[in-house]
Amino acid sequence: MRLAGKVDWDEVATVLTESYRLLAPKKLAAELGDVSPSKRAATRSRRSGSRRRGG
Repeated sequence: MRLAGKVDWDEVATVLTESYRLLAPKKLAAELGDVSPSKRAATRSRRSGSRRRGG
């Protein structure tokens, strides 16, 4: 993820939250609340389209 130019801060927040959710102890990750699988899938598909920007 590049943070140059126009940054989609919602995407940055989503990536950081999902990363934390994967690495944090279960008890702490549970404090983030539940995010529906459809919302996660939509975020992943949006990110996958933007992976190869610039060079």
